[in-house]
Amino acid sequence: MNVKRFLIPEGDMFVMLKLVESIPLDWSFVNGRLNAPAQLIATRQAVAGTGLFLSRSHSIRPTFIGETAWDREKQEPDLYAVLALRRLPGFIRFDDAGYQEQLMTLTLARRIAMVYIKYGYRGTLSFYSNCSIDDRSDNEARCELALEPWHGAPFLREEAGDQPARIKLEWRRDSRGERRIAPILRACEVLALREYEPAART
Repeated sequence: MNVKRFLIPEGDMFVMLKLVESIPLDWSFVNGRLNAPAQLIATRQAVAGTGLFLSRSHSIRPTFIGETAWDREKQEPDLYAVLALRRLPGFIRFDDAGYQEQLMTLTLARRIAMVYIKYGYRGTLSFYSNCSIDDRSDNEARCELALEPWHGAPFLREEAGDQPARIKLEWRRDSRGERRIAPILRACEVLALREYEPAART
C-alpha cells in the first residue's frame, strides 16, 4: 500500500471540514469517534458519558449509548438530558456507518460528522472505500483523520507515542487505488498541507 501523511494545523476547523468534505461519496463506510469539547461538558450543553451511536446495525434507529471503559462500570445514557433538556451528546460513535445502507448512508454520516466538528467535537474518523463482501478491511483506499494531537500505542510502531493532528492516506499501488484516493490528495494539495513522516523511534 502507498502511504502519505499530512499535518492538520491544530484547531483549524476550516481544514478539518474541507478534508471530511473531500471524502468521495461513493466510498463505503466510516468508523471512529468524536468527543464533545470540555467547554460544552462544563457548561452542561453536552452530556458527559452519553453518546450517539451510528451503526449499520442500528441504521433504522440510531441509538444513544452510555460510556464504557475497562476500568469502571458501564455508564447508562442520560436520555432525559438529550431528549427532554435538548443537550448535545458527549460523544458520537461511528461503527461501519454507511456500509450497504439506504438510510444511514455515508453521505449522511459525513454530514453529521461535519456538523459536530463545527460544534468543536474532535477525535478520529476512518473512512474506507469499496470493500469485498467477505472482508470489509479489504479496501482499495483508506483515509484516517486524527483531528487533534493523540497518543499512539506501542503496537503502532512508527506512530507510537505522542502524535500530531494529521490525515493518513493509504491506497493500493494500482490505477483503481489511485483513482479512489485522488480527490483527497487534491484537497491536501489545495489546502497546502505539509507532508510528514513520523519520527523514527528506538
